[in-house]
Amino acid sequence: MAHNIQILENGDACFVECTHYGEIAPAWHGLGEKFNDPMTIEFAMGKSHADFEVSKQPVVGLTPELVTLMNSGEMINASELRKHIIDNYTCNMRLDNKQVCAITSDKYGLIQNVEAFHFINNICGVDENSPVIDTMGVLEDGTTFASICMKSIYDLGNGDEVDMYLIVRNSFNNKEAFSVFASPIRVCCSNTLNASFRGCYAKKVFKHTKNVGSRLDAELAAKTLGFYDMYKEAFAANMERLKTIKLTDKDCEKIICKSLMSDDVFKIYEKSGFNLGCEDLSTRTKNSIANALEVLNVGIGQRECADKGTGLWLYNGITTLHANHLQYKTQEKKFDSIFGGSADEHQQKAFNEILKLVA
Repeated sequence: MAHNIQILENGDACFVECTHYGEIAPAWHGLGEKFNDPMTIEFAMGKSHADFEVSKQPVVGLTPELVTLMNSGEMINASELRKHIIDNYTCNMRLDNKQVCAITSDKYGLIQNVEAFHFINNICGVDENSPVIDTMGVLEDGTTFASICMKSIYDLGNGDEVDMYLIVRNSFNNKEAFSVFASPIRVCCSNTLNASFRGCYAKKVFKHTKNVGSRLDAELAAKTLGFYDMYKEAFAANMERLKTIKLTDKDCEKIICKSLMSDDVFKIYEKSGFNLGCEDLSTRTKNSIANALEVLNVGIGQRECADKGTGLWLYNGITTLHANHLQYKTQEKKFDSIFGGSADEHQQKAFNEILKLVA
């Protein structure tokens, strides 16, 4: 798995994070600088090397003759190059390292990072309880992201709190819009950025039109907090809904089997009358389900859970199975599985099956 964090020629990684005096585990890739104290957006941009500018430059179509001259090291007349400038197209070029981020039409509107992330100051730093900038980084294509920790939004019980983040993403690649969205995923690389964006239900998007910069006004902060509050309330409502769903031991077994078994294997289990001891089920399958049921009852946080026997308890048991109990060959494989891989699929299947009980 590639993190896609840009590494400069001097070896610096374009990533910075706040670990809050060890309260938060550092990013899995181990890159960039780590700080204990909350960061301002200006500080984070400087330390992550995100304070670069991008300029729209002409695009030239090279003829075979011009290519031959270039390859032989001969001088090329500027007027000759000017003849071959392609109308209505430009390239987005970083001014710090001359990297070309994309070829775009002349209607493409650049949003400089200093514009894109400045509004964060209207959200952060108001008082000691304000949200703080948690991570900031630049990917290899120049896409820049920042995650803002919005403090705990939901307590699963016994101090098991869920944090929520506002993610801001700006790009120059002609593929992605400037976007702000809410996510429970702490963004530290391209994979988490993609996972957050796929999974979010609250986001605001600005396309790169010519006048897009004028739309990023002070009102964006208020609008962002507005949809964030809606997302937070919806998230809490879903958690409360899961709490109301009462499950028997057999319900839990069926849902775990449905989430972990392939469709063909589940049909065998179903045909047997939901008998986990069915001789047509492999020993490996039986052991896998037995392990999952054990984690559900005595796994990390499960014994202390105040909502034992509910949909929330079951869902939390399945997530802790994948996050804390299953063995992975590497941290990268674990990450891939949880964010968009098989573990993510199993958790979503379980969530859907739980909600079916009250559909």
